[in-house]
Amino acid sequence: QCGLLNNTIKEGSDGELCGSPTEVAIVRLCQRLLDMHAERARAAEPQIFEIPFNSSNKWMLTSHSVEQRKGSGELQERPVRLILKGAPERVLQRCKLAAGVQQQVQKSLDTLMGQGKRVLCIAERRVTVAKDFQFIGSCVEDANFPMEDFEF
Repeated sequence: QCGLLNNTIKEGSDGELCGSPTEVAIVRLCQRLLDMHAERARAAEPQIFEIPFNSSNKWMLTSHSVEQRKGSGELQERPVRLILKGAPERVLQRCKLAAGVQQQVQKSLDTLMGQGKRVLCIAERRVTVAKDFQFIGSCVEDANFPMEDFEF
């Protein structure tokens, strides 16, 4: 679902996806693999914050409200899903990976990039924040929320 949630595509009135060719391809693949439309994923986990892609960060981040369990009553906290997508070297440095896994990932990345393929990585982290928490930031250094220990 991360590929359906972390993107800037728009859907035209005819159902055609509009946006960068890379993001359209990611969304189309995810829709096919998950048998889920992007709008359904977005409705289930609405986006509440975004750090747009820029050439300095080389990644974009979106945060999404996650539905709370039924019967949890009036809570003072809420679950949030953070999704990070971007250049492999930037995303992977924010992830917690065992040494062996990191070597496997790097080998796969080297193979794909050696074939001239464009490679992006996507990672996520689930956090719990105060009910009235406001996300702030435009980069790792000024974010007021955790930007490490993502899962790849």
